[in-house]
Amino acid sequence: MGGKTKHTQNAGGQSNNGTKYTSEKFNKFCEKEGIEHQLTLPYTPQQNRVVERKNRTLMEMTRCLLHDKGLPKNLWAEAANTTVFLLNRLPTKALQQKTTFEAWYGYKPKLQNFKTFGCLCFSYIPQVKRDKLDKKAEPEIFVGYSLVSKAYMIYLPQDNKVIVSRNIQFFESESWNWEKNKLEFQEENADVDDESVIKIRLLSDIYQNCNMALIEPAGYKEAVANQHWMAAMKEELMMIDVDTRRRTMAPAFFVYLTKRVFSRLGETKILLESPSSNLRELEIPN
Repeated sequence: MGGKTKHTQNAGGQSNNGTKYTSEKFNKFCEKEGIEHQLTLPYTPQQNRVVERKNRTLMEMTRCLLHDKGLPKNLWAEAANTTVFLLNRLPTKALQQKTTFEAWYGYKPKLQNFKTFGCLCFSYIPQVKRDKLDKKAEPEIFVGYSLVSKAYMIYLPQDNKVIVSRNIQFFESESWNWEKNKLEFQEENADVDDESVIKIRLLSDIYQNCNMALIEPAGYKEAVANQHWMAAMKEELMMIDVDTRRRTMAPAFFVYLTKRVFSRLGETKILLESPSSNLRELEIPN
């Protein structure tokens, strides 16, 4: 009810014939403040076209907020408050592309805290409200912004109540499943096949990543002087097939053994060297 009429310098306004505007208390308030109050004709909303058009904008945005995330109609008040909150921070032609917030307070609003209305979120439960083994967060639905504190309005679907919270983790692409009455996450990469992808690596890269112990003697004499190498040679010779050992004609004390164990390859290679420098490489299965 702002503005001035053509016939008076006092402020004036126009409204419909609603009882809230025609009550005795409201009329006394207008007389006290010097406001010229005019009424539109019954069933003639076009005489109050600016306000009626604004109401239509509010209803359209409220409807979109509710249906975008499939929220129930009982959250219409939170959706309408969020609509007004957003419109007050959007530029308008009536204020030379300024926002209503900037025209009223004198500075531009901050938009970093904007979140998707109706998205899934998890709010932190204070330690004084839970035991040591209770969960630290609970799933909720974002339904607006608090006007009296720097916090968000959160709806608890299981308790059917709205709370104010600040420590919140948002999942703006997720929504609550009202049919099953539980949270629902969208599966990422749903179009990817479930078959595992076979990765191919170079053999040299595998050797570098293997846990290997290569401590080779300088020669045959140094190998037979080492008790550990002699024990390893005897153990490996016992594992060799009898026919293979008969063909090599190499006694245990004339064998120079170099053993390499590759745990990732799953095989053991033994290099046998006879006094006549006859080299034979044998593949021994595990």
